[in-house]
Amino acid sequence: MKKLAFATALLGAGLVAQSAQASAYVDYYETNPAKSSLTITLSGACSAKITIPVTQVSYGSRYYDNVVPGTVDTNSSYSYLEVETGDSDISVDAYNYAQSSGEKISHSVKKGKRSLAFNIVGSGYWDVQAEFESLANGTYDSQIKCKDGLSLQDQMVPGWETYYDARGEKAGGSLSHTNIVSEPVAGTYKAKFSSSGTIQMPSQCALKGVLDSTDFSLVCTPAKTIKIKMAFSASGTSSVNW
Repeated sequence: MKKLAFATALLGAGLVAQSAQASAYVDYYETNPAKSSLTITLSGACSAKITIPVTQVSYGSRYYDNVVPGTVDTNSSYSYLEVETGDSDISVDAYNYAQSSGEKISHSVKKGKRSLAFNIVGSGYWDVQAEFESLANGTYDSQIKCKDGLSLQDQMVPGWETYYDARGEKAGGSLSHTNIVSEPVAGTYKAKFSSSGTIQMPSQCALKGVLDSTDFSLVCTPAKTIKIKMAFSASGTSSVNW
């Protein structure tokens, strides 16, 4: 628990107003977790099951009291889970501001033990974001099979990023953490996350004749559907991030 005190001189009135704001916070990480798994599964027009090594799991939560005792400043309170991998273009960032429907944060200290738990949902503008940019540049084409014989990179519009934003799609997860208050250097945690959606693909159009002539036919259909799913889990001993 940190306590911040400040004094402000009110010039002209000759008064000094004093206020205090307290914060409860948790910031932990584990590098190269031994118990971790992250897989990306493609289905539909292209299929694959790709395993990506997890290089770091970071998580935490922060809360600040309002000036009014017993109340919390919800605008500055949040929890987060960040997953880094061996591929800098594949990652997960998930946040819980306890403002969207279904979000919940629980943080308590009892009998010398701190407990933190929060869930992850896919609602909210930037609550959950999973990036798979390197799928577009051919990095994993040797592990991906497409029904038409082309590579995944061949399916994309040149210069487009294979970017999947879990917002508006199916996404969910949770994290739980405990540590001894008197020994905050180490904690234990369990985290999981999954998201699913579709890769953004170019549209396909077929033209017969000359466009806008007296005799032509133009038909545009939705792009081939490639479904994508990410599944992540990790557990272990984490270190406090001072």
